[in-house]
Amino acid sequence: MKDFVARIYGNKIRCCVTLIVLLLPVLDIVIYCCNLIRSGGSTIAPAYGTFLASNTTDHLVQIILLWFLPLYTLVITGEGPLEDRHRGYHRALMGRMGRNAYYTENIKCG
Repeated sequence: MKDFVARIYGNKIRCCVTLIVLLLPVLDIVIYCCNLIRSGGSTIAPAYGTFLASNTTDHLVQIILLWFLPLYTLVITGEGPLEDRHRGYHRALMGRMGRNAYYTENIKCG
């Protein structure tokens, strides 16, 4: 698992996509707070202060995250095993870990 996290931080594209996935819910809450302040409200109702409530205009942030989440996860997780196979590193990992442990680790990580 440490290797998987190190691969994410080592690649700029994966790092950016991970930040997008993590920051979109925060952006939705910030937009909701700005709209609440502009409308004259003073407190956030707990039921509407979450990302899944999707209170922003036209649910745009929620649509961007949830509709494209399969693409985001493919970019984040899909390239690692392909890199291993292309470089031949998967054979070394299978020899060191064992075939069952190698496949179990790949299933857990992506």
